[in-house]
Amino acid sequence: MENNNKKSWMNIQLFGDGEGAQTPNEGGPQDPTQQGVNFEEQCKRQAAEIEKLKAAISKTNSENANYKKKEMERMSDEERKAKEIQDILARNDALEAELKTMKQKQEILDNGFTSAECEKLMKGNLSIKDFAEILKARLEENTKSVTAGLVKQTTPATPKGDGIGSANAPTKTAFQLRQESQTRAKNKVEL
Repeated sequence: MENNNKKSWMNIQLFGDGEGAQTPNEGGPQDPTQQGVNFEEQCKRQAAEIEKLKAAISKTNSENANYKKKEMERMSDEERKAKEIQDILARNDALEAELKTMKQKQEILDNGFTSAECEKLMKGNLSIKDFAEILKARLEENTKSVTAGLVKQTTPATPKGDGIGSANAPTKTAFQLRQESQTRAKNKVEL
């Protein structure tokens, strides 16, 4: 009966004002600084908890190793040899698969693909779709490059001069010089 009347701060009803609903301060302050808890003590308790968990993990790992050791002792010599052979064959298969992958990567790189393209192909298990996407991207890039080069080569040079009239039109400074010379000649004639 006493346990029912005693309310802990963890027993919070989120909706309504029914039985069991508490105000924030009813079960005790929710802010640890209001409780007067020493944070150093709290950190020490958490560190102790972590150490306990590490010890439990270590104990589990040692139990696992002991189990494997007992299992190996329980096996007969023939079973042990069969298991060793099976482990060696599995490792050999893994190494052969890795070697095949490395050879494929090297062949792809030797054929002029970039390392990023190589990774894309390897992730896609060398699918034709990935090859097509890479070749299409390369073709588009080359087309843009060639088009830009052709445009640059076929664009006529800008005409010399002030930009008004034809390319043979005198420049502004030449025109001014001509006017000055005509003005001087006119002045000499009048004198």
